[in-house]
Amino acid sequence: MDFNQALNVFNTLGLIWAVFVIISFSLSAFWNFQFLYKTKWQEYSWIKLYASIVSILVVLAYFYVMFNLIFNRVTDPDFFGVMVIRPIIFLVGGVLASSARARITSLKTGGNERWILKKYKD
Repeated sequence: MDFNQALNVFNTLGLIWAVFVIISFSLSAFWNFQFLYKTKWQEYSWIKLYASIVSILVVLAYFYVMFNLIFNRVTDPDFFGVMVIRPIIFLVGGVLASSARARITSLKTGGNERWILKKYKD
């Protein structure tokens, strides 16, 4: 296998992973918006809105990546990584941290998630 064949395999795998990322984050945005639509605004509903917006940002960034992979456009990976991917990864971390903190606070204050643990307490 020469360098060009290896590069084609690498680009194909990159395209496949970009499609998987787009699908998973699209479903995340859809389900978070669906949750917000079906429930009334509650104490931690802003986290679902935050997660939906971040998921949409990830989908847009990976559409750009996929478009560049398909049309063999060259982008400056340093600029794109620093200015787009790293801030989005930071926001995803913020979503995960906010969600975890809200669940812990909800459990400590007797919130709605306590029912999950009831069957294991007795």
